Amino acid sequence: MAEVSDITISVPADTAQATSSRQAENNQFDFSLKATRNTYISPPQRLEELVKIAIDRSEQAQQLNQKASKKFKNIRKVARRVKSMAQFATAYQGFASSSEAADIILSEKLKLKHANAIEYVQQKQLDEMHTKLFMSMSQIAQGVGITNNEQRREKIIAAGTAEMEKLVGKEETDKTLSLMTAWSKNASVPESTFSQDSWDVMETQGKSNQILTSALKDDSVVKAIEARLHKFNHRSNFARATSKIVNTSLSVAMFSPTLIAPAAQVAQLVFVALTGGPEEEKLLKEVYLDRCFESRFKRLNTEASLAINNYNMAILTKNPALLLCSESMLAQMAGRTPAEQVLGQAMILPAEQVKPVEITLKQPKKEKKVAKEKMVEKENKSDRQATNTSNQQEKLY
Repeated sequence: MAEVSDITISVPADTAQATSSRQAENNQFDFSLKATRNTYISPPQRLEELVKIAIDRSEQAQQLNQKASKKFKNIRKVARRVKSMAQFATAYQGFASSSEAADIILSEKLKLKHANAIEYVQQKQLDEMHTKLFMSMSQIAQGVGITNNEQRREKIIAAGTAEMEKLVGKEETDKTLSLMTAWSKNASVPESTFSQDSWDVMETQGKSNQILTSALKDDSVVKAIEARLHKFNHRSNFARATSKIVNTSLSVAMFSPTLIAPAAQVAQLVFVALTGGPEEEKLLKEVYLDRCFESRFKRLNTEASLAINNYNMAILTKNPALLLCSESMLAQMAGRTPAEQVLGQAMILPAEQVKPVEITLKQPKKEKKVAKEKMVEKENKSDRQATNTSNQQEKLY
C-alpha cells in the first residue's frame, strides 16, 4: 500500500515541440527543465523524484524494505495466522495485544513484528519526507522569486536548501536550486494576476478544505486503505447472522461434559480461521490502517494548506516563481479543473506541465529505435554500394 510515488514517463517529441511553440507564441512562463531535448521536469515531478532519492538514502527505509521483502512472505503469513489462532485458543500472549494497540495510538515503542506494523512505519516515513521536501521546494521558490532584496532572497533560499540537504544531499539540492533559479528567470505572469484581491482567513481555510477534499477523492493510498477496511464493514447480513449463530452455538456446546465439547472447540477454531482470524487480530489490523490513513490525511491537509497560503502570499508579494510553483502543486494534488475552480481563474501553466508525467533523463525508446533503424539502413546502403562496386569491377575484368 505505502509505496514511494515513482511517477515517471517520457514525454513524446511532438508534445515537447508543441509545448515549446505554444510558449513562444503566448510568451508564457516555461516552468520546466529541458533535461534532454524531449524531456521536462515540472515542480511536482521534481518533488516526487526528490522523495524517491530521500527514501533511497535513508538507512531506516532500507531496513524497512528488507523487512517487508516478498521473500518467504507466504511462510510469514502462515506463521502469523498460526500464532493468532494459538492466542485465540490459549491467550498465551497475555496483555500483548491491548498494549500494542496503545503503543500504536500513542506512537510509542512501535515493534516491527509483522507486516501491518512495517507498513504503517513506511507510510509514516514517506509522508513526513514528502511534506518536508514540499515545504523546502516552496521555500526555495519563494526565495528565487524575490528580485528587490538580495539579502532576504539569500536568507530564504539558505533556509530551504539547508532543510532539503538533510534529506537528499548537497548535489540534488544544488540541482533543485538551479532548476528553480532557471524557472524564475523565465517567469512571465500577467499583471492582472497580481492585481486580484488576496484571500481573507475564512476564504483561505475554505479553499484549503476544497483542495483537501479533491485530493482525498483521488489519492491512491486513501482508496487502498478504504478498500481494505470495507472488507470488515461491508459484510452481508447473512454472513453477520451466520457468524453470531455458529459462534454462539459452538460456545454453548463447549460446556457439554461429553466428547461434543472438544469437537465444538476444534470446529470453532476452524470457523474462526476460515473467516479471517480472531476479532482481536482484525481490530489490531484496523488500528494500523487507521494510523496509515491519519498519516496520509495529515500530509495532504498540510500540503493543501501550504499551497493555498503560498499562492496567497505570492499574490501579496508579487512573487511569480512562488505563484507558479504553488499553482502546479495544487493542480497535481486536486486536478487542474478543481484547482482552477478553487483559485477562481484559469491556470497560467500549460496543461501538460501540471499533469502526472513520467520523468526520464534517458533518450526515449522510440528515438533509440529510430536511430537504430537509421544506422542499420546506412550500413545496408554501404553494403549495397560495396556490392555494386565489386560487380562493376568483375564486369570490367
